[in-house]
Amino acid sequence: MSEPLWLGLDPVDSAVEERHLEHVVLDLLAALAVEADLVLTHVVRSAGAPRTAASVRLTGRGDVLAESPLAALIVGQWSGAFVLEGSTDGPTLEHGPHDGRQAAGEAVAQGRSGESGRAALFPGQDALVAPLPVSDVPLVCAIAAVLPVVGQVDASTLLDPSGYVRPRFAGGRLLLEVVPGPGGVVVPAEQLEEHACAGH
Repeated sequence: MSEPLWLGLDPVDSAVEERHLEHVVLDLLAALAVEADLVLTHVVRSAGAPRTAASVRLTGRGDVLAESPLAALIVGQWSGAFVLEGSTDGPTLEHGPHDGRQAAGEAVAQGRSGESGRAALFPGQDALVAPLPVSDVPLVCAIAAVLPVVGQVDASTLLDPSGYVRPRFAGGRLLLEVVPGPGGVVVPAEQLEEHACAGH
């Protein structure tokens, strides 16, 4: 089975925040009419000062990279830098300024390894729309564990996702941090109202 095709995106703007970048990337995928099962935002440092970049695991096969028109389509829709990678030892297509390509490449490396990254899109995300026991979360989606920021949760504790869940990768596992919510439930530590994103 071939490795998936990965897209790394850097907006070439160090002021872009993770919340805004996730919307821009999801809008880009819709405009390109391509499917992905994982969209991650990352804080990368390869280009000097910390900046936000994104990695995307596309559902298409990575071994068709050389013949794919996708790169040309991205150039027409994306003003920043990007890299397209199939297999880890295969060809890489790149576009944009050098530091942006570095940042996009670092984002892909983090995404591939599961070293870090905040997930705006992940397998099973659609199942997290109504309260469910913490023990059921790994059964319905890619989140491996639910971790309390304070205190403890047991298997029967209810998670109320409220339609907004942004887990993070650490050590190759997708983890969701939670905090106590009303009525004895837990809720994701990152809440929608914490950050404003103009236009979204």
